[in-house]
Amino acid sequence: MSLRVSQKIAGAWAVATSRYDQRIDSALGRWQGQLYAATVDHGWLRRIWRNEGQIVAKLYRSNHPDARALAAWKARGIV
Repeated sequence: MSLRVSQKIAGAWAVATSRYDQRIDSALGRWQGQLYAATVDHGWLRRIWRNEGQIVAKLYRSNHPDARALAAWKARGIV
């Protein structure tokens, strides 16, 4: 790929993701953060596929948990 094409792609990516560069202390900022997590950060994949497991007693590993996963862990007494 030529440098010029890669620069155009990088510029387009910066423009597309700049709208998500917001604070989360407002309702709009939290909504934008959730939208970013679901789309750009592949959050939709984490909704259908959880990669989690217990390593040893009281130690678990997982892909990035969302609010639903944290609530489920809390209900199971993990968090």
